[in-house]
Amino acid sequence: MARNNINQKDIGRLEVGTETFLDKSKSIKTYLMDFFKENRDIEGVTSTNACYGGTNALFNTVNWMQSIYYDGRYGIVIFADIAVYAKGPARPTGGSGAIGILLGPNASILFEQTRATYMNNVYDFFKPNPGIHR
Repeated sequence: MARNNINQKDIGRLEVGTETFLDKSKSIKTYLMDFFKENRDIEGVTSTNACYGGTNALFNTVNWMQSIYYDGRYGIVIFADIAVYAKGPARPTGGSGAIGILLGPNASILFEQTRATYMNNVYDFFKPNPGIHR
């Protein structure tokens, strides 16, 4: 935002997509609102849904920008995950990462109107107790 000289009040949506929740009740978006003390009028939620959470957050923000509720402000989408696994075969795939995307008028990327989603139930990882990381 600083690099693009965007004021906090120019942000109208903050959407987070992740596979990892922090405490089973409070959204990551709520924590990020600490960065927006001058603007409490920011729509959005945290979508928690495996690897698709970030894609869903992006689609939600694009849908907002194409809706009658869009007021011309920017949207921020955060894709994030913390992959910490207990000892065993999944541990080498662990790690963390995040990326933020600023969406608004005259952006350098365009979204096609045609899109499709395919989901399939695959038993790849199971985290019955995500609070335990040994």
